[in-house]
Amino acid sequence: MESNKKFRHWRHSLPATIYVLVYTIWTLANSFSLSLSIVRASYCVFYAMSLFYILKLFSLRSVCKFIRVLTLMYILVSLYGLALIAVGPIGMWKGTINAVAAYMLYVHSVIPVFVFYYFARKGMISFSWFQFITIFFIINACALYYSNRIAMLNTIVTGSDIDGFTNNSAYAIVSLIPLVVFFQKNSFIQFTLLIFISIFTIMCFKRGAILVLICAVAYFVLNMNDGGLFLAK
Repeated sequence: MESNKKFRHWRHSLPATIYVLVYTIWTLANSFSLSLSIVRASYCVFYAMSLFYILKLFSLRSVCKFIRVLTLMYILVSLYGLALIAVGPIGMWKGTINAVAAYMLYVHSVIPVFVFYYFARKGMISFSWFQFITIFFIINACALYYSNRIAMLNTIVTGSDIDGFTNNSAYAIVSLIPLVVFFQKNSFIQFTLLIFISIFTIMCFKRGAILVLICAVAYFVLNMNDGGLFLAK
């Protein structure tokens, strides 16, 4: 009976799991310059799934205020991004910003929020699901870290970027911090994950990410119970 219940739960969570797996394949293929066909295929599947679940989300009768505000912000930024694309490359004190790349980075960062909100509304994700899927989020963060590190070393060698010592993957790594609370019954995993995030964030030399890390660690320390576990509140 219990095994059947678990099977039904994992089958119900299958769309969310596939979504993360496709994203992981895309990240790995793009980060390590694998086959272009793999990059394109995973890219198309990821955005097709995103569009499908976003449409299903807005077919619901109501969504929370956060999603409504995020939608408005997304529309405004999209209009601004399209205007910048129409203008062309933007000159900055460090060089030139590719408007298309900057806009797609924003889109790529925001659309999973809508998709995961839909998954949560439909009960497709849970504590046990996040415990299982954490390893894929870690793989994504590590892939981004090492691909950015390779690019950083190349800029240092060529001398083309004075800010080459920072690694922008710090923000992807520090975003793993909320996953710590899903292991509230295992202090070893919690501390290991927090140490891993701390080491890689510090190695990225991004002040904003390090500040977020310090605040998060302080919050967890202040909310530890007697057994040394960080609780989800």
